[in-house]
Amino acid sequence: MKNMRNLKVKIYKKQKFLKFDLTKSVFNNCKFNQCNFWETILTKSKFVNIEINDSVFSDAKLNNTKFENCLIKDSNFSHSDLRNSDFSKSTFININLRDAIYDKKTKWPKNFKPNKFGAKNISKIIKQNSKTSATKFNRLEKKILRELTTGKGYYILENYIDKKLIKKASELIKKEIFKDRNIRKNYNNFSRDKRMNQTYVYKNLFNLNKVFIELVQPKIAMKVFGKILGEKFICGFFGANCLLPGARGQSPHLDYPYLDIVKAGDKLPFETGKNFFLNCQILIPLTDFSYENGSTSLLPHSHKSGFFPSKKLAKNKKFLQIKTKAGSLILTNGLIWHNSMPNYTDDEMRICTLGQYLPHFVKPMLNLSKSTNKNIIKKDNNYLKQLLGIGLRYPRDFLTTVKY
Repeated sequence: MKNMRNLKVKIYKKQKFLKFDLTKSVFNNCKFNQCNFWETILTKSKFVNIEINDSVFSDAKLNNTKFENCLIKDSNFSHSDLRNSDFSKSTFININLRDAIYDKKTKWPKNFKPNKFGAKNISKIIKQNSKTSATKFNRLEKKILRELTTGKGYYILENYIDKKLIKKASELIKKEIFKDRNIRKNYNNFSRDKRMNQTYVYKNLFNLNKVFIELVQPKIAMKVFGKILGEKFICGFFGANCLLPGARGQSPHLDYPYLDIVKAGDKLPFETGKNFFLNCQILIPLTDFSYENGSTSLLPHSHKSGFFPSKKLAKNKKFLQIKTKAGSLILTNGLIWHNSMPNYTDDEMRICTLGQYLPHFVKPMLNLSKSTNKNIIKKDNNYLKQLLGIGLRYPRDFLTTVKY
């Protein structure tokens, strides 16, 4: 760290003040052009009559710092500490405040809204975190957590989702499925067809109807998954799975990301079933799950095996086929061996939504944050922003974060 005070040069161009300690410095009637203050300590400093152009203040400590009559243009303040700073008599033009923190004492130019530029109110974050940490798990939540980690690997809450939501979601998914001309034409003949007849609705369901925004974030699941995957877990996939009449079902398997790590029959390259999990899932039946229409089959305790299932490993194992009503909430550890069973019916479609949840450091299957309508994201006050990975510190743009 270098320590400098009362710098008197009038024009600074392409200067690097990387990790300098400039605490209580005073800058008066200066210009900073393309300068770099990355991780610089500027606590309790003063900038008076300053023009800042195309400069970097990423990760800088600017708490208790005053900017008086300054023009700040095309500059990057991402991840900086702006608590109790005063910008009230300055002007911003094209500024990057991504993940910069401020508090209720920070003063901004008139009508300036820091949240629109990516800044975060630390006062609200602390309040929210303290509220979250103070929230105790009730007896049911503890039981679910125990079953998903050290127990059977799954838990079913019967008739958990509101029937009106289920009915609406079911109608919407059926409508999407029957947009396929081939399905419309041959639906009643599918039971005599030997094709698999399993289809997915991969389009962004959040944009289709708000009912799916509710189905992706059941509160009890969000609380439990936060304990297993970390508080900032994300949604890697959310869609609808449909088993048409005549579908043959699947072989036992694991879903992403495990299917990209090892092949069937191989041992996973890390300890599983103890305290390291990369996936939790939610199944919500939109139609009744029965033995005849191809409901999901699970192998209890298999999430502790440490293996990716193969036909040989799964042979003679006692799988449990789920029979439950539409609107039930099925929570699973992503390591549990599972598969869809055959749909033996002539005219019954088996439909469910499938949500896949991952630690925030695992790359999601679908880029939901990019495809989800921005107005929908703004209106949601629950978990949607978190599930879409909005506001995560990484990945970062190196060129704009550390500019040399």
